[in-house]
Amino acid sequence: AAVATAGGRFEVRQGREAADATVRALADWRLGLIADMGSESLLLRCSLSPAKLRDAPGALATALAPLASTLDWQADAALGIIWIRMPGAAPAVAAARFWAQSVGGHLVIARGPASLRRAIDPWGAPGDGEKLARALKQQLDPDGILNPGRFAYGI
Repeated sequence: AAVATAGGRFEVRQGREAADATVRALADWRLGLIADMGSESLLLRCSLSPAKLRDAPGALATALAPLASTLDWQADAALGIIWIRMPGAAPAVAAARFWAQSVGGHLVIARGPASLRRAIDPWGAPGDGEKLARALKQQLDPDGILNPGRFAYGI
């Protein structure tokens, strides 16, 4: 009902084969989006507790209201992940991120133009994991050669 109210459509899939088909469909959708994305398009990944997904369609539609007619999104209710393709707009990303954080979730810019990624942190507000992230990066990439500066905390 929440998806329909926000102007979307949904499909319920159950069972192992359905789960596998869903994973493949989401992967194909994301890969297709990446291939078709214009230089100013964004791909956002919103992670929430599955219990919070009921509120997500309406809340995200409100947060992204100026762009609502241009949104393309998919959700996996079992994992609590929503993928959203939209035109680049920092204020809209900030509003959607604010809502996600207010319900204990997280929203990152998975793909987007460099100009927007410089204007707004793709990873969002730093959490308590900086020390752990830096230690892990040091362990796995002691020379710091793998995508320096591209991960959270500027790692």
